[in-house]
Amino acid sequence: MTPASGIVAIADAIGPNARLELIAHASHFVWADRPDCIDLIRNWLLLPP
Repeated sequence: MTPASGIVAIADAIGPNARLELIAHASHFVWADRPDCIDLIRNWLLLPP
């Protein structure tokens, strides 16, 4: 597990086009832990290249 501060550092290192979404109270299985975030996940997965 990477703490949020480490994830932010990784996103910053990727560059200005990186998009980071931190979802509170969710594990790797966000759709199970936070079904209210399904649209956020779906939109992230369908981002144009």
